[in-house]
Amino acid sequence: MTPKTPFFTKCFLALLCCSLYTILPAIAQVGINTTTPKTTLDINGGISLREGPALVLSNGANSNISLGTTPYSFYRITGPTAAFSISGIVPVIGADGQIVILQNTTSQSMTITNNSTSVAANRIYVSGDKDLLLRGIYTTVTLQYSASLSKWVLLDKMNHIETWYLTSATIAASSATTFTATIPNLSALSSASVNFVGTINTTAAASLYIQYVEAQSGQVVFRINNTATSAVNNVTFAITVNKI
Repeated sequence: MTPKTPFFTKCFLALLCCSLYTILPAIAQVGINTTTPKTTLDINGGISLREGPALVLSNGANSNISLGTTPYSFYRITGPTAAFSISGIVPVIGADGQIVILQNTTSQSMTITNNSTSVAANRIYVSGDKDLLLRGIYTTVTLQYSASLSKWVLLDKMNHIETWYLTSATIAASSATTFTATIPNLSALSSASVNFVGTINTTAAASLYIQYVEAQSGQVVFRINNTATSAVNNVTFAITVNKI
């Protein structure tokens, strides 16, 4: 025969359940320097992301970069003596929302490679679905890991220089040809430059002149004059813009 639970025990259990029901929602929100947190974590004051050990990278491609056994959220990049690229970082196992800030302390160009080379779960999604070239010392990028995408996502960059390419262009003979390259988020206040990429034979090269380059809203317009009596085909242009 099952013994009966004493009355005072029933009352205590009921009171405990009611108390937990009241307290648990409150402790689900953590306040630092505040007794009335409004979100899951509410900080009344500044936050500090301490710097991890320098990431020593190599010239050229850098894949599946390890952050070590104790990952930090801020890293200085050292090492490269020539242009280098980053295609992936190993996230914390099970991470969702992990943030990593990378600062290039070298004077070499740094490229964030879009969704390529590294193991799939370590790769980076770059806005525009294209590689991002960052020139200049102390350029900085912020990445956040998305568990649903199984990728790092580029959130921001403290550098607005990008290089776009216009390929397979034809420059007509004995005339000026105008080209328009669509570049999202460009404004009329942005700066732009155009250069030839690849090999153009000496005769053709001597006949080609860039007459003007103009940054407009969402595009770069430029005109090339060809003084030769024959067209120049399959020309590739590198269009470098500094977005403002």
